Amino acid sequence: MLKKLGIFILAFTFALSLTPIVNLPSVTAAQNKVKPASLIALTQKAATKGQSIHAPFIVNESTRPIIRTQWGEPETAYESARVDFYTSRHFTFSYQYDNQWTLATIRDEDPQYQTITIKTLLNTLGNSQSIESSGDEKWYIYHAGNYDIAYVFPSSTKNTTKAKAVVISPAQ
Repeated sequence: MLKKLGIFILAFTFALSLTPIVNLPSVTAAQNKVKPASLIALTQKAATKGQSIHAPFIVNESTRPIIRTQWGEPETAYESARVDFYTSRHFTFSYQYDNQWTLATIRDEDPQYQTITIKTLLNTLGNSQSIESSGDEKWYIYHAGNYDIAYVFPSSTKNTTKAKAVVISPAQ
């Protein structure tokens, strides 16, 4: 299971390295009117359905044509890696290698996640099932129903380090 997840993380990190880095603006919990612990709870609840709180698409159900019909063409797409980058929406979608291009993972980089610190994450959800490191990221992975959700932080983490993103994928 961890080997499979490690391979996914490596592939996903490679695909991300192909795109320009976008510095997202810092957002405070007060601006969002959602406390970080509540944001984590909402995110976990959506992840149990294979969704992000910021998009209507479902892992293992939605397909690339559906996503493109609703959101239009992505700013960047890598056909061979089966990855679409909706940079202006703070999303990256990767797809399964099937005829329908079924959604395999959602990476949500909404600035709202920058309100979550490692300390808040651990206080809210407890210790993660696993922690994976890849490149300049550290993934705190939790189970949410039939899905895994990774809270992504910079590698040089401290308890006050703020999250960069969440990644939702099928449970391994």
